[in-house]
Amino acid sequence: DILRKALASSLEAERLGAALALVRHPLRSQAAAVARALEQEQVERVRWVLAEALGLCSRGAGEALPGEFCSLLLEENFLVSMAAARVLAGLENPECIGAMLELVSSAKRAWPGRLGGALAIEAWLQGEQGAFPSASQRARLENLVLQKAAEVFAGKVPQAALRRAWLRSLLLCRSPAAVELRRRGRDAARPALAQLLDDLEKRKPAESFTGSRAALLDAMVEKPLQRSRPPYEWYSPYGLARARPPRLLLSAGEGQKITLEMYLSQAPNHVSAVLHLVERGAYSGVKLKRLEDPAGVLLELPVPAGGGVAGCALQRELSSRRILRGTIIAHPLHRGGGHLFIAGRPLPEWEGRVSVLGRIVLGERALAGLEGGREVDLVAP
Repeated sequence: DILRKALASSLEAERLGAALALVRHPLRSQAAAVARALEQEQVERVRWVLAEALGLCSRGAGEALPGEFCSLLLEENFLVSMAAARVLAGLENPECIGAMLELVSSAKRAWPGRLGGALAIEAWLQGEQGAFPSASQRARLENLVLQKAAEVFAGKVPQAALRRAWLRSLLLCRSPAAVELRRRGRDAARPALAQLLDDLEKRKPAESFTGSRAALLDAMVEKPLQRSRPPYEWYSPYGLARARPPRLLLSAGEGQKITLEMYLSQAPNHVSAVLHLVERGAYSGVKLKRLEDPAGVLLELPVPAGGGVAGCALQRELSSRRILRGTIIAHPLHRGGGHLFIAGRPLPEWEGRVSVLGRIVLGERALAGLEGGREVDLVAP
């Protein structure tokens, strides 16, 4: 009753709070109420959280609401479009292949929305033979994938995440034309792309902690500090940190610099550890690693024997900070002082469950264009 009242409230904060609550704890009985709220909602940031909540609440329910998500695919708000694409990827017969093809083909649409469509097509191509997609539907999807993969090999797709999505889809295509394109791609493409194709072919799917499985994060066992005092100095007091948060520069060479702002007042242990490591030069020449689920970039330092990266294991420092694209967090599978994960898409289902350490202030577009394996330096400005 409280949730339904909040979803229909005239206050934006109450509607947003109800949507976030349903993302964290999806209730099938609320799917219809969320769908009604989404139809009436005008505020963009509330719309995309409602879209995520609707996808989680309707998952596994008798009524999957495919028509609702098909209409959301072509939303101008690319966050809503990505949320709809993720839900449609898990449906057996979404009946909106035409809308999906329009979404990913139009260069005028925001590229994160096109990425959502590419990920949905990849999930559809993984379907078993005899189920969705049928032979004719699969032929339409594979033809589009061949076109997009050819653009990737020709260097016409600047976004690294989008390149990886189309190459993964190409590996799932069964037609002779796809086999021939893969062969020609390895021979004629840039060495980095040929290596990426080989890496993707050997990739083993990892356990996902996104969507409804994000609830597993609540049960993860925390490691206590191994020492009574961390092996680094605490930095500026909370008041100063709020007024002037510390900033770092992520340098990728060729003049590319990405500015990070760290939330020292909300994650003092983790951020103090990162600042300590930056002063020691631990992030000099670290290799950038791209993750797929969820999409993002990981700066993972080698862990010394007997403790975390900063010399101790760190407990989670939970906060109410939003996790949007470009937010810096402690990845639940790569925890410890020093490991930095930069989200490649919004993760409302992780909010309140992981440590939020900062955000990108400038340079999101530059980061999106960097390939995995690239050496970068994290330094103080």
